[in-house]
Amino acid sequence: MLGEEGAREFLKGIWWPQVEFVNAVNPQVRNCSLAVDPDGGVVYQLGLASHFRSRYDFRRFPFDRQILEVRLQSFLYDDSGVRFAADPALRGYSGGDTCDDLRVEGVRTVCRPAKIPGIAGTYSEFAALISVSRNSAFYIWRVFFPTILIMAMSFTIYFIKVQELKDRASITLSCMLACIATQFAISFNMPKISCLTLVDKVYLVTYACLAAGAGVSVVEHYMHHRNHPRLNRCNRLARWLIPLLYAALIVWILLPFPR
Repeated sequence: MLGEEGAREFLKGIWWPQVEFVNAVNPQVRNCSLAVDPDGGVVYQLGLASHFRSRYDFRRFPFDRQILEVRLQSFLYDDSGVRFAADPALRGYSGGDTCDDLRVEGVRTVCRPAKIPGIAGTYSEFAALISVSRNSAFYIWRVFFPTILIMAMSFTIYFIKVQELKDRASITLSCMLACIATQFAISFNMPKISCLTLVDKVYLVTYACLAAGAGVSVVEHYMHHRNHPRLNRCNRLARWLIPLLYAALIVWILLPFPR
């Protein structure tokens, strides 16, 4: 058994597959060892600390699940010279492992062919696929709950007399500003992406329903001054229709219906 320095020196004098972590960012080898069996077999072990690049799908953030990859390839040899094979007995993870707000649910390994852009040939690739889910409680209590509560408070405008346009506008504007402040406070914890997440969709629906409430107040105030006979009916309809519409849209956004 050779220690870290001996392993590095011994590898310079023998053939080895020149393995590299293709999606690692500034990998740091903490320790390594090398053992040569009497039959010529070589066991090379290393401890590595690194960040790894991986593709994310944030469309259902913060209720998303991701597959994170740790990928290994040979730096010099294609699959005619080096071909990986996974040992099921040597994979696993410590229970309760977390990465930021992600919870590790399982690890599986695959060996697959890989193409490298700009280079001819096919390379063998080993990938450890780490299944993770997001701890969404933070976002439930600090994003969805206050936003939906603010929206529910805005529905009180439909129980205020139609002629009190100033009071209705004050409540709607206060709720709008509260939503904006909540969204701004949470924006630092949101992924910087171009597509809309569930959080973005909830805020868009909330703003739209707040704007609809303001529009209904203006229309009803106009109908009041015109002594329109259907004023009360319009107010009762808005009192039930907009809250039900908001609730239906929130359920449709948050629940994992097939799209």
